[in-house]
Amino acid sequence: MTTSELITKLKIMVRDTTDTKWTSSEKTEAVTDAMYDPALATIVEDETLTVVSDQQDYAIPSTIDVLGDVYLKDSDGIKARLSGDNWEQINTTLRFRLYPDTGTLVLVGYKHATTITDDRVNLVMYLSVKKLYEMLLNKLLSGFLVNDMTMAEVMTAIDYADRNIERERKRVQRANRGYQI
Repeated sequence: MTTSELITKLKIMVRDTTDTKWTSSEKTEAVTDAMYDPALATIVEDETLTVVSDQQDYAIPSTIDVLGDVYLKDSDGIKARLSGDNWEQINTTLRFRLYPDTGTLVLVGYKHATTITDDRVNLVMYLSVKKLYEMLLNKLLSGFLVNDMTMAEVMTAIDYADRNIERERKRVQRANRGYQI
């Protein structure tokens, strides 16, 4: 499903097709945030970078949004994990504090979802609903809510969304090729 299809589904799910409780931009923000949940991301391994002598910065390939681990593979194909203290991700750049030895860099990370498969729609919906109710709670606590919902009802809705999110995360877990992100 595309983002716009998810937003339409969310409007129906929260019974707010006329944008009375939440604005259209709040619903868009909720769906966009939900799509960045790590459970929906694809774990990626990339071996396209070769270490260059005395080079500190490397462009992270577009196949990876967030780095989890960096390995150095030698000419025999043996991979060694590099300490997270020796590197950092700065936007789309991988920066080393100490120059790595020669070899191939193996980057492991994840790519955020841009479309959602049918088996993951429920997780996106529950994450989006939770975000909307958190926005509503913020409005309530800020004193700007003109609504007939009580704080207890908003908190119950958030708890309900949390339970459903946990159930859906377990359902959509997938093999991560042995890497922990």
